[in-house]
Amino acid sequence: MRAGLLTEKILIYRTDLIQGEDGATNNIHTFITSTKAQVDSKAGDRTIVNDEVIYPFRVTFTVWRYVDIKEYTDNIMWDNTKYRVLSVMEDKANNRKIIETEKVNE
Repeated sequence: MRAGLLTEKILIYRTDLIQGEDGATNNIHTFITSTKAQVDSKAGDRTIVNDEVIYPFRVTFTVWRYVDIKEYTDNIMWDNTKYRVLSVMEDKANNRKIIETEKVNE
């Protein structure tokens, strides 16, 4: 992987579940790191969730292997939009991680 392809700055946040005194759980987002990434957009597909048609928007981020990122607990902030990490695949031959994400609809 050429370093010149890593042109976009991303921020990585980790979500921790904290249980309060009343028993309710709260999501706490902790900043982990910022790094450069290559960003590839994928076409959104149409799915039906709870009898509602939604169009999930998926984005693939490519970063160096040393970046600390985990599946399901981490979020990526890019271009003022939050993305949920769905999978992380290591490519040891090219010294990179390929991160599949989905846009968070809040």
